[in-house]
Amino acid sequence: MRWFVFSLLALAACAPTQGEEEVELTYYYLQYCRVCDNTRALVNKLPEEFHGHVKVRTVQSLAPEAKEAVANLKWNSHGLVITRGRKVVYSAADHRANGYDAHVALRQMMDLPLDCR
Repeated sequence: MRWFVFSLLALAACAPTQGEEEVELTYYYLQYCRVCDNTRALVNKLPEEFHGHVKVRTVQSLAPEAKEAVANLKWNSHGLVITRGRKVVYSAADHRANGYDAHVALRQMMDLPLDCR
């Protein structure tokens, strides 16, 4: 019984806190780019890691939505943005955008302990 209670407490400590606004990560990527392919693979794993509290979308950089985001966020060609509701919480332009930094930004935003990876 103690093991069950301890497991439940550990799981609760690592679960993201329930926010009132949806967290969304959108990655605008360059087609046929190996760096972007690697980043896309990493960010696509985040919803599972954050127990469904993060919605991830990937959009090809030539799409109208991507062109609008590039202009609004003053990127050169592509990038990654994390929003909570309508507020931009994290943004990284071009190839400075990567899955690890997005993971860290999400973890900090959700007040998760360092060992919950």
